[in-house]
Amino acid sequence: MSASIEILSRFGFPKGILEALKADGVTELLEPQVEAVLRCNLLGEEDLLVSLPTSCGKTLIGELAGVGAALLGKRAVFSVPLKALAREKFELFSRRYAKYGLRIRLATGEYSEHLSDLERGDYDIAVLIHEKLKHLALREPTFLRGIGVAVVDELQGVEDQARGPDLEFLLALLKRGVPRVRRIGLLGVIAPDDPLIDDFGGRILTARRRPIDLRQGIVLADGELARTALEEYGVQRPPSVANIWVSIYRSHNTGLVEAEALPISDPEGGVEGDLLRLAVGLSNEDGSVLLFLPTRREAEQAARLLAEAAPFLGSVGQLPEGAEDLEDESLQFCLSEGVAFHHADCSPRSRALVEEAFRSGAVRILCCTSTLAMGVNLPARSVLIHPFVWNRSGQAGDLSLLPEALVRNMAGRAGRLGLGEAHGRALLVARNQREWDLYRRFYWTDLAPRLRPTLLAGDLGPHLLAGVALGQDTSKKLLDLLAGLLSSKAIPLPHLEQRLAEGIERARSLGLLEALPTPDAEGERFELSPLGRVVALRGFSFETARTFAEWVQRFEGNVPSDLLALLVIAGAEETQEWSWPREIQPEARARWVEQARERLGWESLHSLGGRWTEEGSVSRRAEDAAKLASALHAWASGEPVPRLRERLGFSPGSLHAVGEGARWLLEALADIWRARGRSAEGCAALRGLARRVGCGLPEEALAWELIPSDLLERDRKILLARELHHPRDLLTANPADFPRILSPSRFGRVRAFVEEILSRGNGRKSQRSSGHPPNPPSNSAQAPTSSPSRLPKNGEAARGARPALLCVDFETRGAYFLARTWKQEALMGMRGAELLLRLVRGRFNGDSEGWVPKKALGVDPEHLSQRISDLRARLGPPPPGHSAWIESDRAGHYRLAIPSESLIWTAEATPEPLQALLR
Repeated sequence: MSASIEILSRFGFPKGILEALKADGVTELLEPQVEAVLRCNLLGEEDLLVSLPTSCGKTLIGELAGVGAALLGKRAVFSVPLKALAREKFELFSRRYAKYGLRIRLATGEYSEHLSDLERGDYDIAVLIHEKLKHLALREPTFLRGIGVAVVDELQGVEDQARGPDLEFLLALLKRGVPRVRRIGLLGVIAPDDPLIDDFGGRILTARRRPIDLRQGIVLADGELARTALEEYGVQRPPSVANIWVSIYRSHNTGLVEAEALPISDPEGGVEGDLLRLAVGLSNEDGSVLLFLPTRREAEQAARLLAEAAPFLGSVGQLPEGAEDLEDESLQFCLSEGVAFHHADCSPRSRALVEEAFRSGAVRILCCTSTLAMGVNLPARSVLIHPFVWNRSGQAGDLSLLPEALVRNMAGRAGRLGLGEAHGRALLVARNQREWDLYRRFYWTDLAPRLRPTLLAGDLGPHLLAGVALGQDTSKKLLDLLAGLLSSKAIPLPHLEQRLAEGIERARSLGLLEALPTPDAEGERFELSPLGRVVALRGFSFETARTFAEWVQRFEGNVPSDLLALLVIAGAEETQEWSWPREIQPEARARWVEQARERLGWESLHSLGGRWTEEGSVSRRAEDAAKLASALHAWASGEPVPRLRERLGFSPGSLHAVGEGARWLLEALADIWRARGRSAEGCAALRGLARRVGCGLPEEALAWELIPSDLLERDRKILLARELHHPRDLLTANPADFPRILSPSRFGRVRAFVEEILSRGNGRKSQRSSGHPPNPPSNSAQAPTSSPSRLPKNGEAARGARPALLCVDFETRGAYFLARTWKQEALMGMRGAELLLRLVRGRFNGDSEGWVPKKALGVDPEHLSQRISDLRARLGPPPPGHSAWIESDRAGHYRLAIPSESLIWTAEATPEPLQALLR
């Protein structure tokens, strides 16, 4: 039974928090929410899996767990699969809880303004995407300390081929990390024997009944078929009226089979097609309709057809502000008639506006693809599903049914709690006996799906290295880690052992792992090489690691050109899974190759290896890479989106998607560049390019990355950057000065966002999201005005005639500390600087010959090898005559390889925070 939200006051929730919830309409707790608080010890210490149908309030259960932890002085992390969902939760939590004093932070691949706050632990509630949380936890072992609870949403995503492995590993990381983090997992209904339940220790909160019933119906468009089906189930036929179809449905809550009459549009109304006529009829009678279609093209075509028949849709609400500024004229026309489309090719701004319009009622029918089935909160009164898709793995023209789990997710959008609705509808249209039989067999089942995790079914390599980074640094520990993964339940142990042995051998052959002998029975202990650590943190394939490392080795200059770097990452294995408009004709593909050859000199072509230096054709992958690199170069240079669409065929959505993927690969390439000891200038150039490609902004407009793309389009950011130096200038600007860029209403919304960000003290320059603290770009105002001044170049004198190889008179750089080596600057966090200073102090202790016992290094022994590996990578190439910066005697002692005479360290110059750690 439900209960008043006031019950939460008995568990320490103050009045201000309860009032914030009431202001958003949360006045009562549903039965599962009450059970979570009273029976499942929601604010306790044990893991909890929340498996509930849509609309049962599982999201609020996770929210209460996180807020409760924050009120107890612990940190809470919310991990979600999509950027849009992360932003939605961030804005919700900020509105509800920031005024109460809770510090709310956000981090996605695009938005990194709060990243330094997260690294310092300056937050109470953080919202991240799954990959970002995994990355932070692996990169900084202390990140998980102080986190009271991690709420992991949409756990059914472990089945996803692309993102499922990272989510599965994240669950293992939180469970096996030190310290262990309490997990609250959220997902829909699953099978009673699902491996997730065992992973959460059997502690599960589940229920079948939905507060808003769901009618899972099959609409029978054929009259004779409807008569036969009604007789089969013994259901009375609804009254026969013109323009009515019969739906035979199963009630989710009762399981009973009944029938109802559904309205369709008049055949003379200008709308053709069974699904479209049904959508119009339902919209006119009941309101909002979600129409799931197989492809992006079909979604757009359907919306256009419906918009052209708009007089039959009835009146619509007022469109949200900014609809008049949309660059997509087709979408703008559809919106004006109460219809819209939504798919991955739409720009972030277009998708956000369509979602807002649908929630407000300004859009009555939304035609979408399956990308809307998971994540964003977008319920409807009725959901229509086209269950067939093109089967890419079969013969050309083959069709296959959508998986049951996906159809369940789509159907779960039906029914809106709190709007007085008695039920929602999820409908499929059967035109013949075969479809009627198929739909019943596949979708009318009480058997909840058993999840099929994907990590061990794919490339094991990056996750194996991530396990070593986590501290599982022997074969036995790694096998225990793999055996504890969700996907291990379907793999025999001998096969798992074989795959592990093969992965270790391949990692060692590529120089990603180093084996160290250990005195105990566990055999060899593994340590990540600098290159291996990059692969572990970034999560890309061994093949890509080898390709990048070989290119870095072959390239003979100090700074690669932008096009060359883009060509390197565009040919990586990961890009083969990206969706973008590839050329079909061989002549067109060859032209892109020739253009790349013309723009790159011989030296650059030589670094690419293979046939790039020869006349004639290259591989199909290289041909595709030539076009993709050219598109990314134009995107990062600021070429307008309409021109890119016309010239290259790229949609706004695909540009953003490939830009984000390219940012990830370029950051990885920069890490490998640094790990190989190449120039600091080249590393900074690669990171700068990664940032520009990720947001699609040229150098002079990078400050505008502060504003999310779903609020302000990329092209408008570039136009504003020509008029204003920084987004903060919007606060004093006159909207009338920019009529062709932003309407007054859009200008006001963007300015309000900037003002809010600046008022929180987070208006500093956006930093790149990377595996290590960013080095300032060479053209940045924050960059040093000259080469390192306190450390002479190699061979020059410092403090007399003494050659200086390392200066640790740290300068502060924001939240980081800057040291200087004989070769480059080294930027590191507080813990890395502390470790370095303890080793430096050891060098000045004459009695020990510089050796420092590991217990005196201020690092948890389980994470010491990872910390030292990270420090080596930050320091860059060791000085001439030395194979490494740090030596080990294999007996638990470490020291700097260089003597004290080659060090510059002034104890009194050490920043006070570091001095406090050394006392």
